[in-house]
Amino acid sequence: MKLRNLFAKKIDPAIQHSIELKALSKVPLAERNLTWDKNFMKHAGEAHLACRIPQIEKGDDGFPYFQLEIPNVGAPFQAYTISKLIEDHLLKDGLGASITAYGEKPEMRFSYGELLNYHYRKSFRSNLQNWLPPSPTQFQNEKEILGGNPTASILHPLTRKVILAYLVKNNYHFPKVSLLNIMTENGIMNQLVFNLVPSKFNSEKHFQAVLSSLKWYLPVHYTYTSMPEHYLGELFFDL
Repeated sequence: MKLRNLFAKKIDPAIQHSIELKALSKVPLAERNLTWDKNFMKHAGEAHLACRIPQIEKGDDGFPYFQLEIPNVGAPFQAYTISKLIEDHLLKDGLGASITAYGEKPEMRFSYGELLNYHYRKSFRSNLQNWLPPSPTQFQNEKEILGGNPTASILHPLTRKVILAYLVKNNYHFPKVSLLNIMTENGIMNQLVFNLVPSKFNSEKHFQAVLSSLKWYLPVHYTYTSMPEHYLGELFFDL
């Protein structure tokens, strides 16, 4: 009969996540695929990670990231977890997060929107099908459309402040938002709408750049568009 060693030391789950990330970081780039991505994301949120210097650095996409790295097994370091950082700093400060193992290039970066999704669902990405992709003709046919103020479970109060600050920084001083519920043949679909219009920006190019950048602040499965404020009137709400 085999007896269990009741005094065997259990590995801290956060350390085990770090060990898994270290192993994944050794996989050659040419051999990484969707399965590798999913496995990395599965362990990234709760792993013990070290902080890089400087803590915050702008990525090549122009957005700020809190820099973390996978520690060597057994090496002393101050432990951070992305899940705790999200609650304490990242949502409030409008930051993404990057994880590096070797050298300077991150193994993976997470946008602010992916971190927001982790806050909601303990997953960086969700495959939810109840969001309607915007199209030029989506409002041409008669559809039952309801609009309202996005709840905190859709757009976190801190996220609203972060997006507001981003838009004000780009000289758009009175941004508003609405969550549309659109009846389609596939059921009720969601879509965020912002009251952004090209005439309020320096140029059409500036408008398109700002509008496109909003996706960095939102979960990957969210969809959104923009339209003049008078289209929805009282269905728009201050960010």
